[in-house]
Amino acid sequence: MADKQNTWRKFQEKMKDKRCAKKATKTTKGKGQEGEKEELIVQRLSAEVHGKAQKYSRVGPRKFVEFSDMEMTVENIKRACTAYYRKSVGPGMVCDILAGDQGPSCKTIKQIPNLKLIHVRFIPEIDGDLEGLEAIEEIKAEASQSCPETSNQSVNDFGQSVKVPRSFAFGSPPRMNKKPKLVPKSLSVSTILQLGKLVQTKTTLIKLYSFNFESLIWSAIPVPVEFEICSDVLGEGGFRKAYKAKASTKDFCDKTWVVKRYKPEAVAEIEKINQTVESQLRKVVQMHHLAKNFAENISKKVTEDNLSEAFGHTLKYRSIYLGEMPDGEYVIVEEFVDGTFTKYINNDGGICESQEDELVQKAECLTHFSYIQSKKQVMVVDIQGVGFNLFDPEIASAVLVSESEVMFAAGNLSEVAIDNFISIHTCNRYCRYLNLESI
Repeated sequence: MADKQNTWRKFQEKMKDKRCAKKATKTTKGKGQEGEKEELIVQRLSAEVHGKAQKYSRVGPRKFVEFSDMEMTVENIKRACTAYYRKSVGPGMVCDILAGDQGPSCKTIKQIPNLKLIHVRFIPEIDGDLEGLEAIEEIKAEASQSCPETSNQSVNDFGQSVKVPRSFAFGSPPRMNKKPKLVPKSLSVSTILQLGKLVQTKTTLIKLYSFNFESLIWSAIPVPVEFEICSDVLGEGGFRKAYKAKASTKDFCDKTWVVKRYKPEAVAEIEKINQTVESQLRKVVQMHHLAKNFAENISKKVTEDNLSEAFGHTLKYRSIYLGEMPDGEYVIVEEFVDGTFTKYINNDGGICESQEDELVQKAECLTHFSYIQSKKQVMVVDIQGVGFNLFDPEIASAVLVSESEVMFAAGNLSEVAIDNFISIHTCNRYCRYLNLESI
């Protein structure tokens, strides 16, 4: 009896050792493969959810997407997928990574449940981020659920939209909808009498063109937006005058905007360097996105290195568009920032305020960071705005003219601005938080 028990105990210990050895092998393999991905397996999904289950439909089969020599980040995954699907999705579309066929959108790598299979969709760009689109989709989802008698749409494996009657899809009769309560507007007597006369149109239709920084593509089809532009000048710089504006078009009416127009003398200076106002303003928008990207990379590094408490608020740039007026004049349209305007760094690289000020130090840090990140090729200058919200940056480049074209915009003072900033700048605590090499 004792021999049988000893034999059974030895057998159990042998099986336990075997299982532990297998588990250790799997763990080792998993760790060794991490960070060595040279390609991703990607499943493209439809732009919108469909059906009662509110799922994204598959568009085509899974694909191998090249991902060699790239760090595993959300931005790099989007960049690789955008490059792979560029021909099929067309311009003006941005890549959105989903957690699965029911979403939601993933903002960080940790939110992606399975890196072995990446789910993506391509959607029109709105304001450079996805929060507005997610809000719109929530409204659409609620609308589809409240209107069951309408057709249910699905997408087949070829990306074609197929309409299926909802009664066939769900096997149930349509429900009656409750009509929303309409609250009539209360009118004053003066307003009532005003409607007896022809109401004059006070809005200006501006065609807005957006720049997709992920794919470096300009939108080919503009978005027409109605603005009521104030006749009083809001502010004035060396090149442009700014006017406050309010939009009446959906997706733009919840914000206040600024329309910036070039002065006649500035137009003459632009023509002297063989450029048009349109090309110059397109570069202005591109510069804004480049400066915004540098600022966002600082914010990302602060978060990843757990420096948020020590570093505090980071600088940021808001939305911007190229606008075309009804008479063909090109303008800049960007978000209005309320508050006291301050210029921290001039376009010649000079410091405009006390270097003891927190915002000035963070502005200097941004300029320093842009120079190091670009391998000393460009430097963000003309840093100005309201508090931590910046606008109207300039880029000073080490090379002023490339292939007979002036780099960036007319305010590029090139090596003059770069050398001037380097001679004045002293690394502050924010430069040291980011471990920036001295310049």
